[in-house]
Amino acid sequence: MQEDATLTNILSITGAGLLILLTGLSFLFFRDSISKNIRFFLPIPPIGVAAYVYVFNLYQYNNGGLSGSLLGLIKEILKGVGIISISFAAFVIVLILFINMMQKLF
Repeated sequence: MQEDATLTNILSITGAGLLILLTGLSFLFFRDSISKNIRFFLPIPPIGVAAYVYVFNLYQYNNGGLSGSLLGLIKEILKGVGIISISFAAFVIVLILFINMMQKLF
């Protein structure tokens, strides 16, 4: 089982790295179009890392594979994305409030 986990980890890291590379190259080619909205694209590398961790944990949870149907997998992903999105929004709101409060103190 440890070999399967290591292989899954390596493949997840490689896949996430390739996706981030492709995203970076597409940004390079379309830099004039996205330069006005670059702030929305800056979180892509950490999102890639979060996706790698999510996929690795998904495989580990299912004992190194993907059990069940495609519909079940899609439901699992959407449920995870929903929870992650709510967590991200809450984290951003709390961080903004914290920074705003600290700026008023100093």
